[in-house]
Amino acid sequence: MAAWGTGVFENDEATRYLAEVLNDGPVAVWEALEIAVDEDDFLEVPEGMRAVAAAELVAVYVTGDWSRVPMERRAALSSLPLQVSDDLRSLALDALERVTAANSDVRDLWAAEGDDFGAWLADVEDVRRRLRHS
Repeated sequence: MAAWGTGVFENDEATRYLAEVLNDGPVAVWEALEIAVDEDDFLEVPEGMRAVAAAELVAVYVTGDWSRVPMERRAALSSLPLQVSDDLRSLALDALERVTAANSDVRDLWAAEGDDFGAWLADVEDVRRRLRHS
């Protein structure tokens, strides 16, 4: 995974995922979250990063704060008919729990980065906070 920062959309996998969401619509959000939650064994990096990006999109739709979404994608993503239900919000929270669990390659990858792990985890916790309290 190539990353240029710890932010949710500051990596190649999340960038590719946003293009998929624009192509496939809301089903891509549900699918990314469900895959992460349904993963029985080790959660691989691509699936984990996509789940974090999907959870961020749910949080963005809940709060209306688009500041974390790349500027060049905001207009197109904001026009998607994503309906945030309690089920979708709960699924996003479960996916974030899975991504930060001990058997997650994403967690291991960031933990190996030393100081960046705390920043990445803080970004994930911010998504979680916005999903819970909005």
